[in-house]
Amino acid sequence: MITILLSHERSGSHFLGDFISRLDGVCMIDEVCNPNAVDPKAFPESFFAFKDDWCKRHEDYIRTPTPQAVEEFFVSYFEYLRTMEKYESVGRIVVDVKYGHVHNFEIPWWPILRRPAFFTFCLAHDISVIHLFRHNVVEAAASAAIAEQRKIWHSTELVGTTTESRPMELAAESIANDAWLLREQIRWFKRWVKGLRKLELTYEEISAELATNAKLQRTVAKFVDGKIVEPFESRYRKVTPPLNEIVANYDEVINACRERGLDFGG
Repeated sequence: MITILLSHERSGSHFLGDFISRLDGVCMIDEVCNPNAVDPKAFPESFFAFKDDWCKRHEDYIRTPTPQAVEEFFVSYFEYLRTMEKYESVGRIVVDVKYGHVHNFEIPWWPILRRPAFFTFCLAHDISVIHLFRHNVVEAAASAAIAEQRKIWHSTELVGTTTESRPMELAAESIANDAWLLREQIRWFKRWVKGLRKLELTYEEISAELATNAKLQRTVAKFVDGKIVEPFESRYRKVTPPLNEIVANYDEVINACRERGLDFGG
């Protein structure tokens, strides 16, 4: 069985994925559509490695990617993951697919605001979704900008560095624009997952409670058909100080966000 972990960047997906990976009977697969995370040359799970091989064996897929052909490709890819030797002994695999990756499964002729075909395929083939998002879109946008400046995207990469709490300036208008766009994306994705078997979680919820709240842990485990076998202690941790400490031009950023109709709560 397949579950998609659907989220945007800086939403806590690696923290949640770390918990899921500790469950008995479940395997967690990282961002398959991100070649920087899952190198097509090194990992057969890579979406792009599979697509390259698929297109070599199905030349007509490139020439005439009909809705039926795209659906066949979609089904074949996730079936391929499910039956890989290292995963076939487990009952469930969870695959990390970011908002920005969904278009990889799209039909060529598709109105941009129509529900993506990806979700139509999920519904047709009984693929469930964990939808993870961050209520505070301002913090999410600022966190992404900070990670980009540091070139450090996960807390596990911070070992031995001295950049954890160094204040930095952010481009206020850019943060406001990114936060507004993220808010709109979340609204659309909430609409698009309707009708699917889904579990909706927020960054705020899992960051505050997943490590200690047994009920939340059981909810996630039950959804993916996994079993909790040991206390959860994540290798990820929240290390970025509050934005009013880490962002040197904090007031400028917040004012720009408010002018776009965003309060600090997103």
